[in-house]
Amino acid sequence: MPIDCYAINTYLPEGTINVSEKSIDGVILVHRHEFYEIELILRGGGIYNIDGIDYEMKPGSLFIMSPVSFHCIQFTGEAQLVNLMFTADVCSAAFLSELFFRRPHMMCQLSPEDTHLIHLLAGELSRHLCDGGAYDLYAETVLNCVLGKLCSLQGGVQQPGKISPIQYAVLYMQNHFTEPIQLEDAAGIANYSPNYFSSQFKAYTGVTFKQYLTDLRFSFAKKLLEHTELSVSQICTQCGFSDFSHFMSGFKKKYGITPKNFRENTGKSQEL
Repeated sequence: MPIDCYAINTYLPEGTINVSEKSIDGVILVHRHEFYEIELILRGGGIYNIDGIDYEMKPGSLFIMSPVSFHCIQFTGEAQLVNLMFTADVCSAAFLSELFFRRPHMMCQLSPEDTHLIHLLAGELSRHLCDGGAYDLYAETVLNCVLGKLCSLQGGVQQPGKISPIQYAVLYMQNHFTEPIQLEDAAGIANYSPNYFSSQFKAYTGVTFKQYLTDLRFSFAKKLLEHTELSVSQICTQCGFSDFSHFMSGFKKKYGITPKNFRENTGKSQEL
């Protein structure tokens, strides 16, 4: 069965923010989005699986996912939740960088007070968008309050409201790694020369620009092999690799198994 990928122009027709509160039960099959998503459980329970990891779901559980996160949900009875969808360009880059630098998704169990706060902020955002019918600076501010609160629960942003040039470049790579990004492109985002960017990038991430970009692509390739029926050659292209032989040899070197055998081990084998 093909895995759904929810497009920006379908769920965020204005390319900005969408917020809703809804009741739901049963099963939501594996899917991903081309945008960021937050879901806060207000009532009910079950299992929320993100990128192959099962999380117990109960009131106060909050899940935040990047565009590369595959997830599915098994509700035990009817649940009530808040859903917030947004794109990277309508919120603080500092908050996104803090939340997603080391992981493509996050789960936390909120206190009753923090659950109430996020619920109130989501309600205010919903009312504002319904009344005005459009995204504006106030909507962005409320969204940033939500993201800032989540950052504070994870230890906070080291320099509130600020983001380094390298962090901008890393965030850009995380959102565009399937495109033909070159070192010069990322250096331009940081407004650094390529040589200086290379040294600063490695100091910040611990790896080279090329290795970081390749790791993003291979990690996404694994998810596509696990969760979709795309051919291996299609996955190679969709992950940003231009050379199929390089993709095949690099995947085996990194994971000790060929893409085809990896898929067979996950039960989603398909011919190239």
